[in-house]
Amino acid sequence: MSFSSKIIFLLIGLLWGVAAFSQTRDSSYIGTVKGVAKDSAFNNALQSATVAIYKVKDSALLGYQLAGNLGEFEFLEIPVGIPLQIVISYSGFKSFKKTFTIPADKKTMDLNVLFIERNDMMDEVVVEYIPPVRMNGDTLEFNANAFKLDKDAVVEDLLRKLPGVTVWGDGAIYVNGREVKSLMVDGKPFFGGDSQIAIQNIPKNAIDKVQVYQQNQDELNPLDSTLEVNIMLKDDKKSGKFGKIGAGFGTRNRFDADAGINFFSPNTQFGIAGAANNVNKEAGGMNTLMRQGSYRGNKVSMEFQPNFRSQGLSRPVSGGFNYQRDFVDNPRWRKKNYFSANYFIRNNENENTRWTQTETTFLGDSSRIQEDESVNVILSTNQKINLSYVDENDRRTFSISPAFTWDTRNTNSEQNRNSSSSKQGLQSANNSINSGTNDTKSMNVGIKFQSYRNPLKNTRIPTDDFQVSYSLNTGQTVGEQLNKTDFISFVNPNENRKYNRKYNNQSNHLNQSLSFSSGDLRRMIFGYANFGGITIRLQNDLSINSTNEVRKVADMDTVAKNYVMNHSLSTDNQFRTINQDPGIRFGKSFKRELTNRYTKELQINVNANWQFYNQQNISGHAFQNINQSYQKFVPEASITYSNNQVGEYRTNYKLSYNATSGYPTVNQIAPL
Repeated sequence: MSFSSKIIFLLIGLLWGVAAFSQTRDSSYIGTVKGVAKDSAFNNALQSATVAIYKVKDSALLGYQLAGNLGEFEFLEIPVGIPLQIVISYSGFKSFKKTFTIPADKKTMDLNVLFIERNDMMDEVVVEYIPPVRMNGDTLEFNANAFKLDKDAVVEDLLRKLPGVTVWGDGAIYVNGREVKSLMVDGKPFFGGDSQIAIQNIPKNAIDKVQVYQQNQDELNPLDSTLEVNIMLKDDKKSGKFGKIGAGFGTRNRFDADAGINFFSPNTQFGIAGAANNVNKEAGGMNTLMRQGSYRGNKVSMEFQPNFRSQGLSRPVSGGFNYQRDFVDNPRWRKKNYFSANYFIRNNENENTRWTQTETTFLGDSSRIQEDESVNVILSTNQKINLSYVDENDRRTFSISPAFTWDTRNTNSEQNRNSSSSKQGLQSANNSINSGTNDTKSMNVGIKFQSYRNPLKNTRIPTDDFQVSYSLNTGQTVGEQLNKTDFISFVNPNENRKYNRKYNNQSNHLNQSLSFSSGDLRRMIFGYANFGGITIRLQNDLSINSTNEVRKVADMDTVAKNYVMNHSLSTDNQFRTINQDPGIRFGKSFKRELTNRYTKELQINVNANWQFYNQQNISGHAFQNINQSYQKFVPEASITYSNNQVGEYRTNYKLSYNATSGYPTVNQIAPL
């Protein structure tokens, strides 16, 4: 390389470095702004007041936060030496604005106490700045209009702009280190409740507010609470549609096609999608197909991609629909009433052909050659339908969720294996044929009812604070299988073997479970005494599982040319287990909290449970007839500590102990 060329490359490198450096954050962002917001009339601290800082030049939002318990606020990394404006908003008060500049030499601006005037209802309210965030009761609300984004931005782009919010590549959403377990749109699930479908398809200009709130799963254990995000749409954007259609064709007649269209309105959601290919792409469900139609996504997903590890060639065809109907015009937390249905069908044909040749060389210039050729064809059809009805209000929650599944599978395989010697020729041949069918039908039903405590009721009997859940799982599997193997030895005919066996299996199962949990029983037991703040609850879990299995095995009689029952391997079993776990639970929590700063909590739980277990088996083989009962004390205890530093990190420490008991199955006690 010539000297001039080196100089040119050096200059290009320097320019590239300057360009890269210029894209980093401006070095002027080194200032600090702090102050306190108070009521001008009574000198009260305005806790959770919205504080925002803008550039005077272009009204660009530089930062925002909620004031602490004492009305204090502090901003870091604010530019120095330029005109800035601070805007403070609080419900029932006038909007406060103050212009200032952080001195470049001091890099700190202490605004001291800022007194906010109460709003006179007779005065005309003029809104010049949109508060980016505010506290609405226990709900944190972000105003979408306060954030300037590209015209094609979607919910995901907005969430990435919110402080403390992280959207990972797999679509998981975290707020201040805590995972968001559910994302709602206008208070209801959006096309099956898949957060990726919502955040990658709803445009940013359709969003009014983003709400973040805590949903307690167990009121007596706040650490069991989960975060929920609700996307509030603008009134003129509550109806819309989105979808995608795509197709591709390649060499060796390979093709790939998928399409989907989705509609939503304030009370109805409906989506339909389908896909077909012969490049080994199999969809796991309806939501998988819908995610492929996302308008915009930053994640890299291998969820619906060709599976190069899969053997053979698959030709899956799949499709289905989602439907949801809301019976409440404005659903919210603990005010929901909706019905949803999801149907998915997948038909697949997998063909796998293999041919191998293995040559083994021995001393004396001799070798053995083994050839294997196999063809395996699997035809399968899977159908699923999930139904759900939810009715929830401030006093109770009722839900029922039936689900039905149908599976059909046909398998045919043939394998031919030949072994030959370089000196003696063909040595042996082995031919195997395996075929079978398997049909499975199942139904699952889950029912849950929960009643919440009424704080206005002054009674010692907690008749309205309990939870009951019931689940049912039943199904039937019918299968037939034929295994045939012929081994022929050309060296020693006495080693010839023939194997021909037929299986006919049928299995029915019925599994039921019932769980009950009471509310806090302190008042019923101790009256109005606090009992040291220790909560007392009763709980009981009951499960009854039964299985009826009939297996018939028959071998081919080479003389009579028919199948003869193999009584040693055939069986008829009726198996049942009953498991009951009554117990009493004690809990105690210690909590320290400073609004918008930290929450520290220590939770202690002790469960005293007793397990009663019975298993019974009735079989055609006398040695498999079993009727046994067990009982055992199975206590549980846990200590959990949580330290949540708002906007910085969240740590959890848990020390737990639990005793469990497992009991041998029939095949372990008396194997066939």
